[in-house]
Formats: sequence, C-alpha cells, structure tokens
Amino acid sequence: MPFDEARYVREVLDPARAAGAPPDDLLVRYALGRDLADVGDTVKAVRQCWRRQRGQLKFRRLVDRLEADHARLAPIFDAAAGGDLGPLRGALAEAGERDRARLDEARRRLDDAAGRLRMVTPEVADGIARSTGCDLRPLARELGVVVQEPEALPPGSPYAAYDRVREALDTLRVRHLAAFVLGEAGPYRVLRPSSLPLAAVEAEWRRKTRGPWTTAADTLLTALKSDPAALIRFDLVTRLRERVREHPYDDTLLRYAVDDLGLESGEARRLVFAVRQETGVAGGPEARLRELADAGEIHAAADLAATLTDLDGPAAELAAEIRARL
Repeated sequence: MPFDEARYVREVLDPARAAGAPPDDLLVRYALGRDLADVGDTVKAVRQCWRRQRGQLKFRRLVDRLEADHARLAPIFDAAAGGDLGPLRGALAEAGERDRARLDEARRRLDDAAGRLRMVTPEVADGIARSTGCDLRPLARELGVVVQEPEALPPGSPYAAYDRVREALDTLRVRHLAAFVLGEAGPYRVLRPSSLPLAAVEAEWRRKTRGPWTTAADTLLTALKSDPAALIRFDLVTRLRERVREHPYDDTLLRYAVDDLGLESGEARRLVFAVRQETGVAGGPEARLRELADAGEIHAAADLAATLTDLDGPAAELAAEIRARL
C-alpha cells in the first residue's frame, strides 16, 4: 500500500507531538505492515515525510528526536532492506516490552491519583500522559476514572444572614436546607437542581399553629426567596468544608456526604472532589499524598507528586519528604 502522508501526520505525528514523545512501537513509527513488506521503501518515504514536516515549528523537536533515534536504528533497517528481518523483529519485540511497561506505569499512576473518588483533574492527567507518553483516555475508561475540572463552588453565602439560617435549622432539628425544602428522605441533587417546591413548603408552614418552630421556618423561607438553589448548594458545601479536616481520607468524607447529608452518590463524589481541590482547604493532593505515604506506597506517592506542578505550603513539604524517603 502506498505511503499516505496525510494519514501518517494525523495518526502518528500529531498524537506523538501531543504526548511529547515518539511512539515506541516501530511498526507505528515507520508505518510498517505486520508482514514487514517493503521495509526499505516505506522507511525512506517516512523519513522524507519527517523532513517535510520539520519545516513546521510544531513538529521540529519531534522530528529531531525521530532522526536521532533513527541513527541508532539505521543498521537494523539496512539489514531488513537487504532481506535480513531478524534484527528488526528483535527490535520490535523490545519496543513492545517498553510500550507495555509504560502503559502499566500509566495505569498504576492514574489509578493511584484517582483514589477512592475515581476522579482526577485534567492537570494531573496531562502530567501522567506527558511523562509516560500514553493516551490516558482508554485507561480512564478501563479504570472507571473521570477526568474533569472540579465543580465551581460558591466562595461565600448568597444570603448575608446565613448564621441565622443555621440557627433556624437547628431549632427545627432539620439537617440542612435541602431537607427543609425537599423532605428528609433524599437523595439530594444540588449541583443542577430541578424546580423547588417552595410555594408548597410555605403553604404547609402557614397551616401550622404559630410558635417558635414557625418563626424558624419563616426565617428559612425569607432566606430562600432570592436564590434558593444557590443557598441550598452553599449550605451543603459549607457542611462538607467543615468536615474536611476531620476526614483526611476521601472514603470517610464521601460516606459523610452520602449517609449523613443524604447527597446522591454521584453528586456527593463530585462535591467531595471539588472541596478537596479548593486552595487553602486541607485535602486534595495533600490528602492523597499523605494517604499513599501512610500506606507505605512511597513510589506511588512520588509519582503523584511529580504530576502536581503548583504545590506549596504543607503539600510541597510533604512532597519533598516523600522524595527524600525514596
């Protein structure tokens, strides 16, 4: 089959540039068929493609790396062009082993970074992909790992007198605002809530005999008039933030979110992940590093630390301690 340069650029050079390294698989790198037919002509066509593409700045570093590697591999391809395929088959086997080792490393590092929540940020995933040269998308699907930015959480209360809201909830012995509006049963979905039955809740409280409990309910109903969805979300996020230091590990904080707060499991996972990633909040990368270090997984902890580019404070100190223990 004639060499298809456009396809080679699309399927080999572009992914290699994104990964930061040429493919280890020599069949892919040199567009060779598994029958190893026409090795000499195909390799010549591929190298001509490299030279043409080097004129584009985006491929220059990659092509320089490919040419440097080819200087080492040239005797193998010269032998193959002369009819001796033995050295090439041996090189293919070695490259396959390296490729499998890199894939295993990427799988292990992604699994470690995802932790109990099975979630990582794009920054962490990109760091693993760059250092291993692997496409993490199929690995993420295989491991059940979600790669996404954390949900945007409210930095402050949308209602100025939030402390009075908490007092009113305590008076009514209701665990949070979502339970006041939607009932105690749950599970609650607060990231993108559907319509809230505020009119029905208010009508129900208007029918009750007046007393301290109805006064507390009035406080809550007043607070919910402006942006009820935002206030309900802030209330639950605040309760998660309050428990972060008490729950250094993701599984216990997730259990609190599901069992005690009544959040739907998928939303609980996304909210815990977002709270862990917040700047200045204990948890996130530091908690995962500590969890791996405490479990004796020092190499896994060091690999995770290598993917995190903006560590500071206690997290940076912990990463340095982990590297020193290697």
